[in-house]
Amino acid sequence: MKAGRLLIEGHEVSLGSVWVHWKPAADGSSAAFSLLVQGEFVVEVFDKWRQKPAPEPWEGYILRQLREFGTSVLDSYVKVLAELDSIEKQTTTWVLTKVESVKIVPDGILLEGCAEIFLPERAPELRSLR
Repeated sequence: MKAGRLLIEGHEVSLGSVWVHWKPAADGSSAAFSLLVQGEFVVEVFDKWRQKPAPEPWEGYILRQLREFGTSVLDSYVKVLAELDSIEKQTTTWVLTKVESVKIVPDGILLEGCAEIFLPERAPELRSLR
């Protein structure tokens, strides 16, 4: 069983091919993504250091972390999942730009948000991410 599964516009995308760059608002070229973290990996991905207050629901804790730390925390979730699933870094094809919701689902925790196709010509200094 995989620790995580990323879908963008309904198509599975490798966690090794995404980059995270938080944006306060999605632009017109964004696509919907969903990232499922399987239940048995929730603590390792979202609370590795065991800092979540026991009474705080997972949804609230994750959303608070995302609000406070944006890019860095979402990037760490992706990296932990890629490591758990032994996924190597690949050519960057998508950028995860925003998480809009966090839900408890039967299989674990689902993050839903916006992604954009990675276009290095938008930022020449980022071409090394290909």
